[in-house]
This record gives sequence, structure tokens and C-alpha cells, in this order.
Amino acid sequence: MPTLEIRRGLRVDTEGRTLSGYASVFDRPSLPLTDGRGRRFTEFVERGAFADSIRAGGAWALWNHDAGEVLARHPDTLSLREDDIGLRFSFELPDTQRGNDIRELMSRGVLSGEMSFGFRVIEDKWTERSNGLVRNLRKVDLAEISVTPEAAYPQTNSAIRNRRGVAFLRRRLRLASRAKV
Repeated sequence: MPTLEIRRGLRVDTEGRTLSGYASVFDRPSLPLTDGRGRRFTEFVERGAFADSIRAGGAWALWNHDAGEVLARHPDTLSLREDDIGLRFSFELPDTQRGNDIRELMSRGVLSGEMSFGFRVIEDKWTERSNGLVRNLRKVDLAEISVTPEAAYPQTNSAIRNRRGVAFLRRRLRLASRAKV
């Protein structure tokens, strides 16, 4: 069975209870990563990588990759879809201690709304370039997305939905699209 891998990245604004944004963006570099053999590489997620997982359903929204800290599940309470930018998600933070803690920590700026995703590789491509090793994720089995305090993909964004949050998300996406690869 393939190994579960975790990738981090996202930003969030806070008001309301609906958390939405991108758990992954397409064709943008990760921060430097290291594989199980100690090789350093940069990773890109290709368009369509999550499509089969979305159709199959069953992915979770978690707190910090902890299966004991469930926030939502696709397709019942977690919406997942691919668009031109990446893996778009949306879910209502549950009225639980963890859901309330996440909202409060985001509103105080303690959590900046970073997100992560856990997956198993179905198809990838490794390339040696002049600036180092590159891995393209072509098809993955998405296990979960997580609210987390760390990020591997700094270009991703999310917001707790309201008018201010939508404006914040659009601003962040414009800035991210201007960032050099």
C-alpha cells in the first residue's frame, strides 16, 4: 500500500463559521521537501490530480492530520472540487470545542489559516532540472485536508466566508498569481 504523504499550505481570514479556500493550488511550487531517502525536491500538483478522489468521496477535513479531530467529511459536510486554481474546499466549522478553538485562534491571528493535505501517490513524475529535483503529482488518492499551523505550499489561501473574507481571498490569490515560480 502506498505511503500517506502530507503537504501543507493555506491562509485564512476570520468571521462566520464557513471555512473555504484552496487546500492545494495547481502548477505552483512547494517549499523544499525531502523524501524517505533524504533527497530534496520541489513538488508541483498538476491539474486533475484530485479528480478521481473527489468523485469517490470519503476524504476528511481534520485538525492537524489527527484522525481523532474530525471537522467534516466529503461529500456530506465537506465540499471539494477542482477549478482553474486548485483544490477548492468549503465546510462549516462544527460547533464543537475544536471548531470553536480554530475560529477563535484564527480571529486572534494565532492561526493564520494554513491548510495541508494528506494523500497517497497514484501517479507522479520525477525530473532532474538545473535547479534541482522536481516531482509532479499527476494523480493522488486524497485522504484528508487539515487545518494546521504549518505550510509547504505558501501560495494557497482560504477564508471564513463573509464579504470581507471573500475580498481577502481574492487579494491573496492575485498576489499569489504574481509570485515567481
